[in-house]
Amino acid sequence: MGLHIECKFGPKKRGGFRVPVHFLAQADEQEFNPHFQINKKYSLSEKIFGGKGGAVEKNGGIACIYADHLILDVNCYGSLKIAVFNLFGCCGCSNCQVYLPWRPGAHPDYSDFEQVFQQIANDIRAMYENAVAEALASEEIAQYDVVVFDSSQETILSEKLKEKEEIKSRPQRKLKI
Repeated sequence: MGLHIECKFGPKKRGGFRVPVHFLAQADEQEFNPHFQINKKYSLSEKIFGGKGGAVEKNGGIACIYADHLILDVNCYGSLKIAVFNLFGCCGCSNCQVYLPWRPGAHPDYSDFEQVFQQIANDIRAMYENAVAEALASEEIAQYDVVVFDSSQETILSEKLKEKEEIKSRPQRKLKI
């Protein structure tokens, strides 16, 4: 499948609503089962919100979390899926939406948040490439047997082997009835 990362800001309704953020990074490399691991904290210029609605608080919006940083914490094998609410680190919601703060103007500037999400995407890409390269560098090995021996069981083991050899050496006859 490879790595797929997408980040979108908006669309936002006209008025005092916050700008929704859609961020998704996913990869499925079950064939090589690479180990994806990264733990990094990203500071934000303003607080972002997680919750069920994008309205400003005085208009009745409910936010479950406010954060001035995002945490990218990944430690998994084979497949990877990071949604924007996973970046909060402590948010217990699995379906909350993340919103940028409302800014005035016809075309507000969110380039500061854009840079942070671009850095997160670059770090995920670098982690993915390193994990897959490491998995590809690993070679297959043939199965080999490791013999474990206990000297106190030597007589018992040798007797069992003799019994098996005797059973194998007896001629086998088929009887017709």
